This record gives sequence, structure tokens and C-alpha cells, in this order.
Amino acid sequence: MVIGSNSVIVEIPRRILIKLANSNQSVRSRIDLAFVFGIVKVYFKPKIVDSQLLELCQTLRTHTFEAGESLYEEGAIGDCLY
Repeated sequence: MVIGSNSVIVEIPRRILIKLANSNQSVRSRIDLAFVFGIVKVYFKPKIVDSQLLELCQTLRTHTFEAGESLYEEGAIGDCLY
């Protein structure tokens, strides 16, 4: 992600951010994208430029698991990255 010269950073308490993300899918999607971008950047940078990395991240899906929900079963064929 590229931050422009007219960008503003706003700090809000974590609990308010979580509440906002849970109430607004658009906000949740942007938070997820920023999180995924940050993680994926660690593995692919400097081999890929930010614009290509952002394009890749926009095609990825995130899934939220409930407490106690299984991520995978022993012996199952992998089809996701955790």
C-alpha cells in the first residue's frame, strides 16, 4: 500500500476498532487487506514491488474461525495457507 502526501493517520483504541470492524464489512475488508499485505510483504519483499503485492493480496480470501473450530483434520489434503 502506498501512502500519499495527503494521508492522515488516526489512532483509535483497539476495542473500538474491533467493534467497528465487526459492524461494517467494508472496514473489516480494509483491515484484513492491510493485515494480509503486511504479512505477505515479509515473505515476498524485495522480490515483488508493492503494487504487484497489493494486487495479489486483493485476490486472497480471509476466513475467521470461531473458538474451538478445527482449522484442518489430520491427513486432510491442504488447500489453504494458515
